[in-house]
Amino acid sequence: MPSIRRTCGDRSLPPVKRFSLLGAIALTLLLWGSAAVATRIALTAYSPTQIAASRAIIVTATLLAYAALRRIPRPRREDWPTIALAGALVVTIYNLAFNAGQQTITAGSASLLLNTIPVWTTILALTFLGERCSWQGLLGIAISFAGTAIVALGEGQQMQVNWGAGLVVVAAIAQAVYFVIAKPCLKQYPPIEFTIYTLVAGSILLLPFAGGLTEAVRSASTGATLAIVYLAIGPAAIAYFSWSYVLSRIPASQAANLLYVVPLLTLVMAWIVLREVPSPIALVGGGLTIVGVAIGRRVQ
Repeated sequence: MPSIRRTCGDRSLPPVKRFSLLGAIALTLLLWGSAAVATRIALTAYSPTQIAASRAIIVTATLLAYAALRRIPRPRREDWPTIALAGALVVTIYNLAFNAGQQTITAGSASLLLNTIPVWTTILALTFLGERCSWQGLLGIAISFAGTAIVALGEGQQMQVNWGAGLVVVAAIAQAVYFVIAKPCLKQYPPIEFTIYTLVAGSILLLPFAGGLTEAVRSASTGATLAIVYLAIGPAAIAYFSWSYVLSRIPASQAANLLYVVPLLTLVMAWIVLREVPSPIALVGGGLTIVGVAIGRRVQ
């Protein structure tokens, strides 16, 4: 398990900046750890597409207001197709698949499956970016795949694969593809600017899924509606900004290691808020997934 104190313990940073970095890390991990729990709450009154579309409306309005206030320039026209594709992956496909998947699996298992994102990113980098991987890295990938399969089986009935687990894996793959696409773009744009461009583009693509949203808001509980507002402002907007700050202060490899904490936070929050605990088989599979990802990261 990575140590946040060790990551933030660079004495070359002034105390105020070390405190700011620690705060940004803690905030990001807590927000992302709570996302699966908030989604489960929202699903009690809204459909997966309605959750995605309502988040899109809030995120678009919030980020456009921020961009106007900060006078963030528009992206270059030749980059629009790439930004649209990145937004479709990290916002549109990710949210639709993740929300639909959580209808049939626990919040903890969903978070454990999302932890395979580094594995999918490595596979894509090997395939399309020409990067190399040691045998230890390939072993880590194999272990993670085995863990993912066990989680999917553990969330099913009578050891059958749960389709919701498959959709969450689709969400993980979509985010991994986004990371590969974003890598060259982040050499041309500051992280915060590129984050705004992709979140707004992806959110606009979700607006056609807003059918029946007005009626759903009228009939939904206050808790479910507040969960959607929280998802849009917290795990979507604020967390991405704070994560951009973290990436600007520490190496990406150290930052990625901190993400192992997210599934554990989700498990604790789901137990406290939802009284929800994954099956023992799913927990074993989740543990294998984390071990596999850790092995792959350690040898990079």
